[in-house]
Amino acid sequence: MNSGKTPHDMNRRTFLKSSAGIAAAATLAGCSGGPAESGNSGGSNGDGGTQFVTIGTGGTGGVYYPLGGGMADIMNKNLDNVEATAESTGASVENCRLVANDEMTMALALGNSVLLAVNGEGDFDNALDLKAAFGAYQNSTQVVTTNDSNIETIPDMAGKKISVGAPGSGTEVIAKELLNYFDITYDDIDAQRLSFSETATAIQDGQVEAGFWSVAYPASSYRTCSSTGRSSCSSARRRVSPRVR
Repeated sequence: MNSGKTPHDMNRRTFLKSSAGIAAAATLAGCSGGPAESGNSGGSNGDGGTQFVTIGTGGTGGVYYPLGGGMADIMNKNLDNVEATAESTGASVENCRLVANDEMTMALALGNSVLLAVNGEGDFDNALDLKAAFGAYQNSTQVVTTNDSNIETIPDMAGKKISVGAPGSGTEVIAKELLNYFDITYDDIDAQRLSFSETATAIQDGQVEAGFWSVAYPASSYRTCSSTGRSSCSSARRRVSPRVR
């Protein structure tokens, strides 16, 4: 039966299916050069110099931050002459730029954000010289509201105050795609660009009516939103149905 969808619509549906909770993987992105090659005695060519490695993560309420810290610990314990540190950042989009600009040795980023970066699409005006090292974990996008809101589906967000993720985050990239699929732009909502922790607090305090999380479950901020704050948020957190057309 003809559904009336164009190939473009089907491509968008395929993208949304992968990015909204089925196969969106966080990816480690890295260039061939960067800060890792600098050290206190001239680099990393076997001359005994320290190799400094910086790892871009995300906000403290997400998964990237503790994961990056764990990666740094493993490097420091198992690699000679390596001094690795993990740094909190705006997450995926910002991380791609930081690595491409040699401001970070490596970083965690959503796979779709890395793909947009290397193709010079979406939030990236130019193609970035990046490569993926490995898939870190399966990622899911969760859209959360409270039982006392009138939001049942993404189209219900029109005219509402919505947290779309931190600036420079993969969460915001996916939030825009999901909203755009339903012909909703930032002009149609009161978009709040908040981190995971800020989103949880804002939902609890009634400052936003819904929020996007693109993160492995259960992130600390997501658990906080479901267990504390207003009774409507703590006792009956509700996930928003995309109601795909």
